[in-house]
Amino acid sequence: MNNVELDSLAVSANTHHANVRAGRRGMLLSAKAAGTDLLRAKAIVGHGQFQAWREKRCPGLGMTTATNYTRIAKYWLDVQKATSIDGAIAIIRKKYGKSANPADFELTAETFVEPEPVEALFRPYLISVFDDWASLLKCMPPAHATAARESLVRVRDEIDRVLAGS
Repeated sequence: MNNVELDSLAVSANTHHANVRAGRRGMLLSAKAAGTDLLRAKAIVGHGQFQAWREKRCPGLGMTTATNYTRIAKYWLDVQKATSIDGAIAIIRKKYGKSANPADFELTAETFVEPEPVEALFRPYLISVFDDWASLLKCMPPAHATAARESLVRVRDEIDRVLAGS
């Protein structure tokens, strides 16, 4: 099990959840990002271990909320135009019924690829998420913070690269 990666996923999922709770602009994108982090963590910790991991590493993130976030990540192409998380979940339930279970979702490389380039409109949102995540590094153990910081720099560079092309 890759503890550094799991630590980074927990920090990221918690940051995105905080953005959703704060009602920040782009909260549906934060819900999707948190859901993607949770799906990745679930793939790492394995079947039967995810709930315990989530309770320990994301204590403010209830199971229903986590399930909603993973559904948003899974069905992003269907819900990306929704105006709220409740609206996105309603779209999913209407189209797929209550059987829209993220546990049935197979992780592939395409899962983590945005269908469209990030628009410059999202730059302030991305910067605020980046700043929040960077501030959380100060609370991490030094060994984990170093690995997370390297990941953060790669994410920042990728954001800059994508936005430069839009």
